Amino acid sequence: MVRDSSRYTYLSRRRSSAALSLASVLAAIAPLSVAQAAHIPYPPVNDTAELRRTVTNALNALEPTLLTLDTLGQLKGPCPPHLRDQLDADIQHLQVDSQEFRAHAQAMQVRGPAYLEEWQEHLTGATDPDLRQLAGERHLELQSNFATIKEGSQQTSEGLKTFLSDVTPLRRALENESATGLSTSTKDLVRKASQDGQQVKRKFERLKRELDLAAANLKKE
Repeated sequence: MVRDSSRYTYLSRRRSSAALSLASVLAAIAPLSVAQAAHIPYPPVNDTAELRRTVTNALNALEPTLLTLDTLGQLKGPCPPHLRDQLDADIQHLQVDSQEFRAHAQAMQVRGPAYLEEWQEHLTGATDPDLRQLAGERHLELQSNFATIKEGSQQTSEGLKTFLSDVTPLRRALENESATGLSTSTKDLVRKASQDGQQVKRKFERLKRELDLAAANLKKE
């Protein structure tokens, strides 16, 4: 039998692309080592604002992924190739835009009190005299804010890790789906990924509120 070389090349490229996408997902959810987390550079700026920026970036990257999953959940027929490609692009975007947040969350967990001390040192060493004064006066409030933010960051990071893990079997299943429509098992994978993704979204939104509260403690009444 003569093999259709152009079709064979196309399928080979698609399989290679899928394998790379899955590898990227697995790499994204791999935790940092203690040594790596200990050497994460800490931004010498308003740290509440910096962490809030990383949370916002990750949340903004999560939204398109949830929309794509919602579209997959409403399919009545086979999954179009462009929709699989869109899911790949969304996930890769989420990996990149959540990287800073995941690094912050893990550094908080590994370094704990040392991370808080650096945060407060940056604040008390700020060029704004009002900010320096408030950081000193509201030490205990900031310490409480930090404990809440640390816990929220850890929970959100774990939720994001679970969500990215959901995508691995889903992407494999979509590659192997028949031309007649999504199987029940694949629909279940889509549903689980969507549910976990919505939970992560709520955690990010809750964390943003905590960061806003911490920022309010650094403003004069």
